[in-house]
Amino acid sequence: MKTTTTTATDKSADIYIRVSGVYDERTASLDSQERDCRELVEANGYIVGQVFVERQTGKSLHKRKELTKLRERVSNGETQCIAFYDIDRFTRGGAGHIWILIGECREKGVKLLCVKQDLSDTFETNVAITVKAEAARKELESIRERTLRGRKEKLRKGILPGQGGDMIGYRINKETWKREIHEEEAEIVRRIFEEAANGKTYRQITLDLQAEGIPSPGELLKRNYKIPKTPRWHRSAVAAIITNPAYAGTTLAQVWSKDETGKRIKNDSSKIVELADVTPAIVSKELWEKANATRQRRLSADTTRNEKNFILLRGLVYCKRCQRKMRPKQARTFWSFRCASKTDESLKEPCGAHTVSTRWLTDRVWDKIRVELRKPDSLRRMIGDLSNTGEQKERLLRDQERLEKRIEEIEGATSRLVRLVSRNDDDIVTELYEREIKLLADQRRGIEESLQQVRLSILEVEASTPHIPTLIELHNKFAWGDENWTDQQKRNELIRSGLRVYVDGREFEIRMLTGKVVATFKESDALVA
Repeated sequence: MKTTTTTATDKSADIYIRVSGVYDERTASLDSQERDCRELVEANGYIVGQVFVERQTGKSLHKRKELTKLRERVSNGETQCIAFYDIDRFTRGGAGHIWILIGECREKGVKLLCVKQDLSDTFETNVAITVKAEAARKELESIRERTLRGRKEKLRKGILPGQGGDMIGYRINKETWKREIHEEEAEIVRRIFEEAANGKTYRQITLDLQAEGIPSPGELLKRNYKIPKTPRWHRSAVAAIITNPAYAGTTLAQVWSKDETGKRIKNDSSKIVELADVTPAIVSKELWEKANATRQRRLSADTTRNEKNFILLRGLVYCKRCQRKMRPKQARTFWSFRCASKTDESLKEPCGAHTVSTRWLTDRVWDKIRVELRKPDSLRRMIGDLSNTGEQKERLLRDQERLEKRIEEIEGATSRLVRLVSRNDDDIVTELYEREIKLLADQRRGIEESLQQVRLSILEVEASTPHIPTLIELHNKFAWGDENWTDQQKRNELIRSGLRVYVDGREFEIRMLTGKVVATFKESDALVA
């Protein structure tokens, strides 16, 4: 995704073009969209301002980064016109989404130009826009339905339901839709299982593979990445191989799905399907089980270690330089936080952040929070920051208001048409009125679906905001003196109040989940104190 810019003028027009995803290679489509939009812009007397190029599904409204930037320009009055190729390039979210976008532009006096559709504000045109937006949404649903139907049919036949993606050690035969062993890669897989079964850690296996120059799965399978990078071995790749039962000859389908929010979740056993005779085994079941038993023992040991070596700020400390977590690391009897970039095999070198003592940081952070929350002014400032609705929530609330207003307009138009039907005796005219009532009903259903999505997004934003009563409760406890809590109680209160610690060298910040800085301090300040 990218944005190209030219100097804006009083008659500038932004162009929005889109294809379906990061891996969509239809560059010719983008070129033709941009060319036709430029011609339309110039024909209407505008000069092209910015060109927003999106590579993402049109079903989403608030998760499209380029569209969000464009909407911000509309809100800030930075553009006078927007041009796009067709309704389905602008959105595939149905009537609800298209009317959010059109309503936003019309409120700000921004002209909309579409190569394939008249967007003038008349009843007939608005109906046509609604019908076309709903058709674009239903087309997307039809594609999904056909894909799911094809997957189910493949499962019924006992063959792989995927799109033909290979895994290291195998290649898919596109005629039988079964996996066949790629012997050269299979040797790498066998080695990984044997070393894991013998007690080697994933990190050790990864470093050995890198040191010997053995090609990674990304290199062998010629994978494309969202962000261009050199494929390398990672612990996650080693873990994915060891935990995959297909290498022992067990092929499972429908293991993962998505919930209503789009989050990837693992299905329960009743939905998982085992396919027979699809994947030949590269390793024996005994070796697979031994390698995974070693992994489970290590995970259990990690859990026990965390319980035995309790660290109050574990999981709450981040590196300011690279935004990665800083994890506790023991050296003899001394514990310190160090940036996760030091153990990330995907990086050529770590970010360079210094380590910091866990005990020193814990004491200093807790003292600083206690001091800040004792101050009424500090508490009011924190609550004020939370009470001021963020830009994302403001945009969602405006979208909700536009959709609710549009539903009211549809209800009014429907009522007028119903009254006309009751007063009319002409069957032909009555039929036309009833057809318009049906179109309005279809439009309302689409808008109500979008309204439900917007309300869900608002709830998600609110859920990520720290809890104001928790901050007030903490303030009251601190104001009455030293509370003498246990370390576990302190940790629970930090998590509840949504506070995080960011470290950069010898400088420290305490932030809320919203990113607002609550307090800052330096190591030198602590030493002087």
